[in-house]
Amino acid sequence: MIADGAPITHERLDAVEPRPAVVALRQMLVHVGALPPRNEALERLPAWLTRTLTTVPKHHRQVINVYGTWAVLRRARQRAARTQFTTASAGRARGKVRMAVTFLHWLDAQGVELEHVRQTHLDRWLAAGSPNRQCIGDFLRWTHQRGLTAALCVPRPAREEPDLSMTDEQRWELLRRCLHDCTLPLDVRAAGALLLLYGLPVSRIAVLRHEDLVTSGGKPCLLIAGHQTQLPPAVDSLLRAATAAKTRSAVGRAVNRDRWLFPSSLPGRPISAEGLGNKLNRHGIPVRASRNAALVTLGSELPAAALSALLGISISSAVQWTHRAKRDWHTFIQAREIVTP
Repeated sequence: MIADGAPITHERLDAVEPRPAVVALRQMLVHVGALPPRNEALERLPAWLTRTLTTVPKHHRQVINVYGTWAVLRRARQRAARTQFTTASAGRARGKVRMAVTFLHWLDAQGVELEHVRQTHLDRWLAAGSPNRQCIGDFLRWTHQRGLTAALCVPRPAREEPDLSMTDEQRWELLRRCLHDCTLPLDVRAAGALLLLYGLPVSRIAVLRHEDLVTSGGKPCLLIAGHQTQLPPAVDSLLRAATAAKTRSAVGRAVNRDRWLFPSSLPGRPISAEGLGNKLNRHGIPVRASRNAALVTLGSELPAAALSALLGISISSAVQWTHRAKRDWHTFIQAREIVTP
């Protein structure tokens, strides 16, 4: 790119297949100020859609292009404007387009045109695949609104209850490991302690900065969604030790602008939530069960409003966790009454 004399832009990099080397180069250029920062999870979607369209049969290409551009991408940009748009958000957007392409391929194999799809066709397709196929509902609602298909019903997936298999004793044992087991990597110990103690989502832990460690009234605190949450001294010591962690990127160390508690190998970027979650799981700290166990415990001790403020979660989510805690506690009391002479 330097040799041909044209300006180096995001758009030129978007035209290249996003191999790891290209991703690393882009982030280096952003970190040193040669390119403006942007939401990569969002901005890589148009180029991905363009590449995907080359694999779609010509007679379906227009409908997938319009759906992907004016439905999926438009909603993705609206979401990014009002809330966090993550790699997982982009994955869900891509999944909707892929599912639409898969469904159209199946219709071709059945000899059925899109406008002739009926509920019996859809039911047969849904029954033959995984529950993930239910996300086809987004595409079929869009096609119906534009008169491309009849009204079709995609059943909503049954809501699964959270994994509450971890006992309080197991949770405290894992927390003791995080606080005292020096054979564990420091970032696993620090992130695991926050997960097991406060039930913070890994996506929030991954983007903590040095500035989020504060002192209030002489006591160590962690800033969570603008709220100061007091830290036990042992956890504070772990997090303070984690501030010494440095990125493996030489460019990131040379131009040290962002101070992440959990830096990634890319300059100026924190570890991804997926990467941190995988690391915790590999070291014996199951992310989902650990977080749920912590939230149930907190829900049994705090009212929903306090839980929402403490952890920066929505009030509706906090109410659900307090209800789960009460339900589980009542079940425990009933079981005790049955076995007590």
